[in-house]
Amino acid sequence: TSAACLGTGELAGAPEITRKELCKKGSAYQNIWMYTVWEMEDAIDDCVRNDISYNGGSVHAWDEAWAFYAGSLEGKDGSGSGRLTYALAE
Repeated sequence: TSAACLGTGELAGAPEITRKELCKKGSAYQNIWMYTVWEMEDAIDDCVRNDISYNGGSVHAWDEAWAFYAGSLEGKDGSGSGRLTYALAE
């Protein structure tokens, strides 16, 4: 992503519009993915606590992970017009 933003390395000769799109989308997708993974890890940590009174924490964190992965445009059945990591994976 930094090569796209700076116009260096493999992208040194790439058109500006290409570098701009790679920089913008690359940083967005990578940040969303890392936050999704963090939420999944949080859910797992909540389960490992083995505290029956804290059951809602893991479910909430897992729901947040899915929300960041799919986004709000996917729709209830996944046939929407999403633009986040879920749509990219299709």
